[in-house]
Amino acid sequence: MGAGTEVYELGDQVGLAVQFGTQEDPVDPSRVMISVRDPDGRTAQLRFGGDEAVVRVAPGAYQVVVAAGVPGRWQYRFVGYGKGIRAEHEGYFDVFDIATD
Repeated sequence: MGAGTEVYELGDQVGLAVQFGTQEDPVDPSRVMISVRDPDGRTAQLRFGGDEAVVRVAPGAYQVVVAAGVPGRWQYRFVGYGKGIRAEHEGYFDVFDIATD
């Protein structure tokens, strides 16, 4: 998913994903952290191995699914570090309340 290329309806389940390294040469960081901020400014901090919502789907590939419960622009950031690397991926997605928009 490209950052900001997706729009969702209120209540949708939104899948966020990242690939550390490349598919041909994946890298699994020691720690993977995800921060998701809703349009009201509330932030959820999640980590692989500590939160069931964060899943390793393949070498170097991680995902989390969030419920789009507030309309507006959501922001997220994946951070992987350890094993000699530090990598980040940031993005956003927009949620619309079709009933009122």
